[in-house]
Amino acid sequence: MKPGNYRRSPPCFGKMDWRDKGHVQIRRAAVVPEFERRSDIDVMFDLAVRLGLGDAFFQGNVEAGLHDMLSRLGRTMEDLRQEPNGLSFELEPTYTKYPQQDSESGCRTGFNTPSRLFEIYSLTLANHGYDPLPRYDEPKERTRADRDKYPLLLTSGKSAAYTHGSYRSIPSLRREVPEPILQMHPDTAKQRHIADGEWAALCTPAGSIRLRAKLDEHLHPEVVAGEDGWWQGCVELDLPEYDPLSSAGGNLNPVIDDRLIDPLSGSSPMRGQPCDVRKLGS
Repeated sequence: MKPGNYRRSPPCFGKMDWRDKGHVQIRRAAVVPEFERRSDIDVMFDLAVRLGLGDAFFQGNVEAGLHDMLSRLGRTMEDLRQEPNGLSFELEPTYTKYPQQDSESGCRTGFNTPSRLFEIYSLTLANHGYDPLPRYDEPKERTRADRDKYPLLLTSGKSAAYTHGSYRSIPSLRREVPEPILQMHPDTAKQRHIADGEWAALCTPAGSIRLRAKLDEHLHPEVVAGEDGWWQGCVELDLPEYDPLSSAGGNLNPVIDDRLIDPLSGSSPMRGQPCDVRKLGS
């Protein structure tokens, strides 16, 4: 199922146009998956069942989960299958749900937390034995010995031109972002004699890759930002593909060490990897 186009709506002072948010459509597979390839949602639902979370994931039945979403709109999956172009629903934005009153109790609805309050002290985390208050901890990967060698922190995200690792082969999109980039503060680049647009090596304890420097004064001088998903080439623009496992490539995976993960979320350190950057030349 694919919700409509999530373009950011322009500022306005009248009624906002929510039509694009209310369009729902089935995204049919273009080809039959080969070998053991499966969709992300199938993998997530089956994994949830194996972890004992089946009650929250419809016992692994993806169709039942999608039907549950549509039932709130009075529709079914069969309705969608009969409408290849999708269905549109009238939506009205609700900006402040928390002061609304519950129809049965008459009490304010509040936020979706155990206390119904905006929680800085998280009762959910406390009940599971975790620190209920937010705090900053120095990344565990950053030891005193590493601080001089890797003084920067790498954060990462995806390019707005692409969908994760896809569509870099499409010329109209590749023109927007032709090469893998590494954003850094101008002062950080100056200290390393790196000019805007030059090739630079991003180095972490796990390895190094090759990226184009892009200077951005809005970044913190101790932070650099990369983009994931670089491997496809674009024949029409004569732009190369990249070996996703090579130090000559621009893929972030080889330089992110996942031996130490966040104990609460299980996430890899994609937002706080110790690193440094060195000049490679034009």
